[in-house]
Amino acid sequence: KNGAWDALNSVENLILPKDLETALKKDNLKEEWETLSRSNKRMYLETLLNSKKEETRRKNIGKIVDVLKI
Repeated sequence: KNGAWDALNSVENLILPKDLETALKKDNLKEEWETLSRSNKRMYLETLLNSKKEETRRKNIGKIVDVLKI
């Protein structure tokens, strides 16, 4: 049992990772995040989950923030 089956549980439950939550709060984008559809939230959260490098994860969070600013 390596936890592979449980990897997407946080995505399915739409649990915000701390780093994304911090970025959303910093830019006052929490409300905008809440207006996204469930499928869009899942897409963004899965992208973060699958980011292998920390640098990639930071870039992906930046992209999410940029989209929400529009």
